[in-house]
Amino acid sequence: MTRGMSAGMDKIQAIRDFVAKAIHSIDVPIFNLPMDCISSADRTLRDGYGNSTDIAVLLYTMLKAVGFKPEFVLASPINYEGRFIVPIRAYPNPVWFSVVLVRVRTSKGYVYLNDTDQYAPLGSTPSDGHLGLDLARGDIFEIKALSPELRDSEDVRINITLRDNGDVIMKKTRKTYGMDFALFKKRFSEITPEDRKRHLQELVSSISKGARPIGRYITNYYVYPGIEEFSVSIKGYAVREGGYMYLELPGMVKRFAGLERGSRYNPVYRSWRVKRHIVVSVKLPTCLGAVEIKPPASLEIKVKHAGTVKFFSTVTKGEERLLLVREDIDLRPFFVLPSEYPKIAESLRQITRLGSRVLLAKVKQASLDAHRCYLGGGRTIHGLYTCIEGPGLAE
Repeated sequence: MTRGMSAGMDKIQAIRDFVAKAIHSIDVPIFNLPMDCISSADRTLRDGYGNSTDIAVLLYTMLKAVGFKPEFVLASPINYEGRFIVPIRAYPNPVWFSVVLVRVRTSKGYVYLNDTDQYAPLGSTPSDGHLGLDLARGDIFEIKALSPELRDSEDVRINITLRDNGDVIMKKTRKTYGMDFALFKKRFSEITPEDRKRHLQELVSSISKGARPIGRYITNYYVYPGIEEFSVSIKGYAVREGGYMYLELPGMVKRFAGLERGSRYNPVYRSWRVKRHIVVSVKLPTCLGAVEIKPPASLEIKVKHAGTVKFFSTVTKGEERLLLVREDIDLRPFFVLPSEYPKIAESLRQITRLGSRVLLAKVKQASLDAHRCYLGGGRTIHGLYTCIEGPGLAE
């Protein structure tokens, strides 16, 4: 299997992928069976199935056979948070550490195995940021992906070309990292053509009911990070009313799960990490004058014990004006006491309020004169009156 391979990472990946494909995993937690029920590596390989502990023994044996020095560690579903370590040490319980992993030291750091399959980039792990227990030393530590680029995250770029009449052409590009890439690769390498077409329809309609796909739908999982890209055209996406044009910016975060209420009686624990980078660019038509977006040009919110949320917007000058809006979300799993909750929830609501996603622009007078409508040539959208092409007289 590893014959002819000189690089250590290639050998590790060959063994990881072989075991993931050849051995069917049975979901039986480590402490639900006596230790003497753990199968040998030969038996697991011969039977073609085993629980997490059996597969860990097989991985350990194969890695050791090709010259590595693997180690067993236990992983916890609980995230590495200082306030959790004290009670875990004070009240030890087998349920705190229920996943068996095998780690191998490389020149770049530790690679964790037995929680990923052939779709995941080597060095990523769903246990990233979780508590780990070193069985040889008895130490509690933080499990980390091999590098920051292998942690779960998502980059989204939305390019919008806005027309004078409110029509838009929109292209959305999404890049996935870490276990997000693993899910993306697994889904699109196994998807049927019919399900792929249906998925595109769902993506398009999630932007607007009036959106129509144009161009190719790209799903490239042969590169890292994975790339998903599609384009749509939407008539009347921006709303004109009087001397103004309104455009709701897509892709911006609309809510933070678990933080919707104004107050709480019990603590809140968000057990997942969110790392997302969103950039929306809008090519502005010549008919627009002054442009405003809320919140202001720069806003940074620091969430206690968790991380930051940043918002930035600017309009480039010149003949071809471009509005750029960037939103960076980097929130670790966090635990919030009731006394801390109102301040944190209110600060995050500054980002999620509708005003943070709306572009308001003043239409130049010459363009207003060219777009006046009479005799039924208008319609109402969200309570606002706007001009459309159709029957009626226009000056």
